[in-house]
Amino acid sequence: MAQGKKCPDCAEIVNADARKCRYCGYRWSGFDDPWRVGAVALIGLFALLATWSSTW
Repeated sequence: MAQGKKCPDCAEIVNADARKCRYCGYRWSGFDDPWRVGAVALIGLFALLATWSSTW
């Protein structure tokens, strides 16, 4: 059985696999993982550089 996690809005304990708090409706974004946030930022940087370099 999965452990619980604390909702940052209402402080209730919900299932660790939950994406939405059943008490207040808070939604976890999926960007709680620092590696995922870094990967998205890196992809955005590469996309920005690709568009910038194509204008030269």
